[in-house]
Amino acid sequence: YQAAHIRTRNTVERAFGVWKRRFPCLDMRLQHKLEHSVLIMTACAALHNVACMRNEPCPPAGPSPAVQLPRSRRPHLPVSAPIETINGSRARARLIARCFQ
Repeated sequence: YQAAHIRTRNTVERAFGVWKRRFPCLDMRLQHKLEHSVLIMTACAALHNVACMRNEPCPPAGPSPAVQLPRSRRPHLPVSAPIETINGSRARARLIARCFQ
Protein backbone atom coordinates (compact mmCIF):
# COMPACT_ATOMS: atom_id res chain seq x y z
CA TYR A 1 0.00 0.00 0.00
CA GLN A 2 2.73 2.48 0.96
CA ALA A 3 4.66 1.99 -2.30
CA ALA A 4 1.51 2.44 -4.40
CA HIS A 5 0.55 5.50 -2.36
CA ILE A 6 4.00 7.06 -2.84
CA ARG A 7 3.97 6.45 -6.62
CA THR A 8 0.49 7.90 -6.96
CA ARG A 9 1.29 10.89 -4.77
CA ASN A 10 4.42 11.68 -6.78
CA THR A 11 2.42 11.59 -10.02
CA VAL A 12 -0.28 13.85 -8.60
CA GLU A 13 2.26 16.32 -7.18
CA ARG A 14 4.04 16.54 -10.55
CA ALA A 15 0.69 17.22 -12.25
CA PHE A 16 -0.11 19.96 -9.73
CA GLY A 17 3.32 21.48 -10.41
CA VAL A 18 2.55 21.62 -14.14
CA TRP A 19 -0.85 23.18 -13.46
CA LYS A 20 0.68 25.79 -11.15
CA ARG A 21 3.19 26.78 -13.84
CA ARG A 22 0.47 26.98 -16.49
CA PHE A 23 -2.07 28.74 -14.21
CA PRO A 24 -0.29 30.92 -11.62
CA CYS A 25 -3.58 31.57 -9.80
CA LEU A 26 -3.28 27.98 -8.51
CA ASP A 27 0.11 28.69 -6.94
CA MET A 28 -1.48 30.52 -4.04
CA ARG A 29 -4.53 30.04 -1.88
CA LEU A 30 -7.74 30.53 -3.86
CA GLN A 31 -9.73 33.24 -2.13
CA HIS A 32 -13.13 31.94 -3.15
CA LYS A 33 -15.90 29.83 -1.71
CA LEU A 34 -15.41 26.09 -2.09
CA GLU A 35 -17.99 25.86 -4.89
CA HIS A 36 -16.15 28.51 -6.93
CA SER A 37 -12.76 26.95 -6.19
CA VAL A 38 -14.01 23.63 -7.56
CA LEU A 39 -15.16 25.39 -10.74
CA ILE A 40 -11.80 27.16 -11.09
CA MET A 41 -9.90 23.87 -10.69
CA THR A 42 -12.19 22.12 -13.18
CA ALA A 43 -11.74 24.93 -15.71
CA CYS A 44 -7.96 24.79 -15.28
CA ALA A 45 -8.00 21.01 -15.81
CA ALA A 46 -10.10 21.37 -18.97
CA LEU A 47 -7.90 24.18 -20.33
CA HIS A 48 -4.77 22.17 -19.54
CA ASN A 49 -6.19 19.20 -21.48
CA VAL A 50 -6.96 21.48 -24.45
CA ALA A 51 -3.41 22.86 -24.31
CA CYS A 52 -2.02 19.31 -24.28
CA MET A 53 -4.19 18.29 -27.26
CA ARG A 54 -2.89 21.33 -29.17
CA ASN A 55 0.71 20.51 -28.18
CA GLU A 56 1.11 23.84 -26.40
CA PRO A 57 4.42 23.94 -24.53
CA CYS A 58 4.27 23.88 -20.77
CA PRO A 59 5.85 26.90 -19.06
CA PRO A 60 9.35 26.08 -17.80
CA ALA A 61 9.95 25.31 -14.15
CA GLY A 62 11.25 28.19 -12.11
CA PRO A 63 10.07 30.95 -9.82
CA SER A 64 6.35 31.51 -9.97
CA PRO A 65 5.25 34.71 -11.68
CA ALA A 66 2.41 34.99 -9.17
CA VAL A 67 2.54 38.04 -6.95
CA GLN A 68 2.52 37.23 -3.25
CA LEU A 69 1.02 39.73 -0.84
CA PRO A 70 3.03 40.52 2.28
CA ARG A 71 1.86 38.35 5.17
CA SER A 72 0.34 41.39 6.92
CA ARG A 73 -1.95 42.13 3.92
CA ARG A 74 -3.14 38.58 3.28
CA PRO A 75 -6.75 37.99 4.27
CA HIS A 76 -7.26 35.59 7.13
CA LEU A 77 -9.27 32.60 5.94
CA PRO A 78 -10.24 29.80 8.30
CA VAL A 79 -8.77 26.40 7.55
CA SER A 80 -11.42 23.79 6.90
CA ALA A 81 -11.55 20.88 9.29
CA PRO A 82 -11.37 17.38 7.76
CA ILE A 83 -14.81 16.11 6.87
CA GLU A 84 -15.87 12.61 7.84
CA THR A 85 -12.40 11.45 8.84
CA ILE A 86 -13.82 8.29 10.42
CA ASN A 87 -15.62 7.29 7.22
CA GLY A 88 -12.51 8.15 5.21
CA SER A 89 -10.36 5.98 7.47
CA ARG A 90 -12.78 3.09 7.10
CA ALA A 91 -12.82 3.46 3.31
CA ARG A 92 -9.01 3.49 3.23
CA ALA A 93 -8.85 0.38 5.41
CA ARG A 94 -11.29 -1.45 3.08
CA LEU A 95 -9.24 -0.43 0.04
CA ILE A 96 -6.02 -1.67 1.61
CA ALA A 97 -7.64 -4.97 2.62
CA ARG A 98 -9.13 -5.49 -0.84
CA CYS A 99 -6.17 -4.46 -3.00
CA PHE A 100 -2.99 -4.90 -0.99
CA GLN A 101 -3.41 -7.94 1.26
